Amino acid sequence: MRFTTAQQAAIDARNRDVLVSAAAGSGKTAVLVERVLSLLREGRRIDRMLIVTFTRAAAGEMRERIGQRLEKEGERDPHLRRQYMLLPRAHICTLHVFCYGLLREHFEAVGIDPLCRIADQDKLDALHKRAVDRVLEEMYAAPDENEQALIDQFEDRQIEEMLGQLETFLLSQASPDAFAEKWGSEEENSLSYWLQVLSRLSLSHLAGAAERMEQMEKLAQLPGFPERYLSTVDLDGQLTAQLQNEARLGQITGGETKFDRLSSKKAQMEDDPSLIEQYKSLREEWKECIRSARGLLPSDEKLAQQDICHTLPALRALFGLAKKVMACYFSLKQQRNYLDYSDLEHLSLRALQDERVRQDVAGRYDALFVDEYQDVSGIQEAILNALHQGQENMLFMVGDVK
Repeated sequence: MRFTTAQQAAIDARNRDVLVSAAAGSGKTAVLVERVLSLLREGRRIDRMLIVTFTRAAAGEMRERIGQRLEKEGERDPHLRRQYMLLPRAHICTLHVFCYGLLREHFEAVGIDPLCRIADQDKLDALHKRAVDRVLEEMYAAPDENEQALIDQFEDRQIEEMLGQLETFLLSQASPDAFAEKWGSEEENSLSYWLQVLSRLSLSHLAGAAERMEQMEKLAQLPGFPERYLSTVDLDGQLTAQLQNEARLGQITGGETKFDRLSSKKAQMEDDPSLIEQYKSLREEWKECIRSARGLLPSDEKLAQQDICHTLPALRALFGLAKKVMACYFSLKQQRNYLDYSDLEHLSLRALQDERVRQDVAGRYDALFVDEYQDVSGIQEAILNALHQGQENMLFMVGDVK
């Protein structure tokens, strides 16, 4: 396979940390495979590499691709022939498979039974439901002030749905309890704090509007673009720049945006219908980006602060319930020597916080590779960092622009 200049630069780079970000289908996995091979050609060993993918099928395919190349090149290179022989021992797997192996070897670091296993999903679902039911029954029997606010504001079904969504989100964080504690505090739920957060999100939507504006301006320069729309293109560009500037200064507010209306003058013979269609489609997307950007922000700060104060007790109750459900569910699993995939991640991170374990595991790898990096969660990022930070190994990641 022939690589572009940019792809070859990623393959040849020997920085300690490399992140390759490119569009889907642009050959990122092929670049990762070629980089593995380039390091092997330099004398590295395949059994001292950790190559993480996100499905077993992807791991199998990558192992096969590397094997085919090593088998072919090994015919004339004894070192590569040796790497082909070592391939069955190579750690090319999902992160969960890696974590499972780590826990089987270092179970004592986290105090679990070495015979723990991943249970069937039906069994796990039944235990989780039991944990949720138990925690909610306790709440309804004797709600505290925050829990009463939650009960008053939402139906039972809504509470269960929100609780499930929050638990899933918390388990994707490196430290669910710390995250829950932080986001249930007064400081993190002040209007000034949320305005900063929402302004950053608003800026990202406006960046999308600016991209579409740039595309519209390019269309306006093409032959066949309706002259009657040029003034609107100009006004839209000014509005986009104005809103972006206000957002950067923290001055943008919520509310409606008045858009210039397209001219209703009769179309001219030289007008290109396909250009008109492209322009109108882009302009609708541009409008939606701006509506989304302003929709994130309050139009009345006093009312926004009242909303925050009103919802904070219920939010605290949800965080507290989520922590109780996670603890109860984990206890029920441990009674049966069950684990789920979240347990693999969080217990592995806890094991790696033991310096003895971290040095033992991380010291086995000269290079770490991560495919589909855009899908890495906070807890998975923490595991990878534990294997990399303070070590001599290299980290190479590829992912979609996201």
